[in-house]
Amino acid sequence: MRRHKEHVTPEGEMHHPFDAIVWKHFNEVYPGFAAESRNIYLCLSTDGFNPIGMNGEAHSLWPVIVTPYNLPPGMCMKREFLYLSVLVPGPTHPRKSLDIYLQPLIEELQMLWKDGVEAYDISMKEIFKIRADLMWTISDFSAYGMLSGWTTHGRLSCPYCQDETVLDAPPPWLTGEEIFRERINNIEGLSKSVDCGGNGHDNPSKTISGYGVTHNWVKKIIFWELPYWENHLLRHSLDFMHIEKNFFDNLTNTVLNAPGKTKDNIKSRLDLPGLCKRRDLEMKEDETMPIPIFRLPNAGKRAFILWLKNDLKFPDGYSSKFSRYIALFFRDISSKILKESDVGLLKANIGMKLCNLEKIFPPSFFDVMQHLLVHLPDEVALGSPVHFRWMYVFERYMYHLKKMVKNKAHIAGSIVAQWINEEISNAFSTFFGHPEIMSIPEGNTVLQTFMMLNCETFTPYERMFEEYMTLSVPDITPAAMQKAKDTKFAEWCKDYINDATQFYTFSMWMLDFVQGPRRSYRSWPIYHTRGYTFHTHNHGQNKKTQHYGVCVPGTNETDYYGLIQEIMMVEYHGDVGLKVMVTVIKHVLFFIHGYVNNQSMTGGPAPKKFPRGIRDTSEIALTAWQDDRRDQVAEISLLRVETHVVDDVSDYDIAPVNPPNDEYVSDGDVEADRDSDDGSE
Repeated sequence: MRRHKEHVTPEGEMHHPFDAIVWKHFNEVYPGFAAESRNIYLCLSTDGFNPIGMNGEAHSLWPVIVTPYNLPPGMCMKREFLYLSVLVPGPTHPRKSLDIYLQPLIEELQMLWKDGVEAYDISMKEIFKIRADLMWTISDFSAYGMLSGWTTHGRLSCPYCQDETVLDAPPPWLTGEEIFRERINNIEGLSKSVDCGGNGHDNPSKTISGYGVTHNWVKKIIFWELPYWENHLLRHSLDFMHIEKNFFDNLTNTVLNAPGKTKDNIKSRLDLPGLCKRRDLEMKEDETMPIPIFRLPNAGKRAFILWLKNDLKFPDGYSSKFSRYIALFFRDISSKILKESDVGLLKANIGMKLCNLEKIFPPSFFDVMQHLLVHLPDEVALGSPVHFRWMYVFERYMYHLKKMVKNKAHIAGSIVAQWINEEISNAFSTFFGHPEIMSIPEGNTVLQTFMMLNCETFTPYERMFEEYMTLSVPDITPAAMQKAKDTKFAEWCKDYINDATQFYTFSMWMLDFVQGPRRSYRSWPIYHTRGYTFHTHNHGQNKKTQHYGVCVPGTNETDYYGLIQEIMMVEYHGDVGLKVMVTVIKHVLFFIHGYVNNQSMTGGPAPKKFPRGIRDTSEIALTAWQDDRRDQVAEISLLRVETHVVDDVSDYDIAPVNPPNDEYVSDGDVEADRDSDDGSE
């Protein structure tokens, strides 16, 4: 939660919303809020969906979702950090009455801004007052009008240009104070939804002075009641996802001449003489439409459908360039890391690209969706990279909410009940972890220490730690040194690397790894790797074949035999998506030296066992970190493995395992496997 305060981004780059002008401006205006780095910066998103499906009756459900921006890029906008704050019930569309349903949320935001609430910081072991700020809203363009109060259709549909839409020069950038105090408050007949109700905004052209002529304001939105709202530079964010989709829908439908969807129709041709000189597109005397150069012939349509991955091949080979260039604009502006100089270049280029398109397509092609492209670079410069402000994440989450419907007689209540159960489960798994992990004493870092001490990348840091301990305790014994490694090395290494990031550059996986694993993990009863199958003891104990007994070669020429108790995947926070497969083995018999349950059978002294140590082995390394997004595994030269007995309070050993080309087995496969084995018996 404090990363935005502690992390330093390279000059001139934007990686996260805290690098943007909006965030920095807000902190300058409210230094008291910015002084507490644990205060929360929120965004809000809403959209409607039909929980019954397209084939059922009309039903419109509108969830209002909030999510914090304090988290690192790898955690920000993830499903577990999306919170359902309001659920507007159906079956009718809320339309202009959405503000009425937002009243409880706005009251809580006002309280969180003014008074805050007490929270406990587990990392600093203290109670503090936490406050919250709503940065902006995210929605598609139709919901944009519901949240902003500016009607997004008609002649003045652009919320940025407003009444300057018809001018050639760029419109002036208005501050929140100029919009609210100088414009909205001076419009006669403009009211709040909570005062007149949703139906009170019907027929705005008759009740609101100047509506549709000098402005498109239809209501005073409830967000103006937040004391800081007018000081935000960006209050409502345009959705990149829907703009990109609608733009290419219009482009594709027009070049394919899709009936009912193309922008090149009879009405547009009849209006053409009064708008521009395009005699090659005007209607002929026999009332037929000339075939334009941008329309694909039947052969071109067939090639387009069969080969969608290539550039569009138009008859003259001309306009395909503009299609490709526009696609490059969307690609570049949606980069995860943007330079300020690149944003200025994108803004300059998109205007030229749209002008070139105007030479080819008729004026009817250029509706508000094509126009909004010129404002996307401005929002990126103000807000952040678009992937922190687009609807992809929220649309997927709404599909997740849709699957929660279990009772169609009470759709909203069914979703809320399922969501509460899911939140409770997530809270327990995230903050309390697995019961076996919770049984480990607080501060125990056995697993993290083991993986650090057996990774060659951390060998230099191990030597530095030994030098540090030798200077601190000159007469330290080897046994005390090993104990210090087991208990302090992981935390020391984390602090050392975090401090060194101010002067040195580390690989992304290394920065994520030293922070430690998540407290929750996934577990499977069956695991396939390198052509071998492993079962947990509970899953395989009643089968005719045994896949749970293992032999672990030790570093002291001792072989240890045990049973696999659990197969789990430990995950790490961060962009890289590190994952480590771990098997929990219950040792039941130690051979060679004759030790059973840590007792010597021959009368000799038992070898001393430490929770973790560095004893190199010639065994092939069985630990690797996997990039979840690219499905790649780190080189084996980065790692080393050490296998030996663990003497800890849980009486089990955690041995890392590296599974390249692994296959995870679903619960259904597990049941099928169990049924087949039972049937064979």
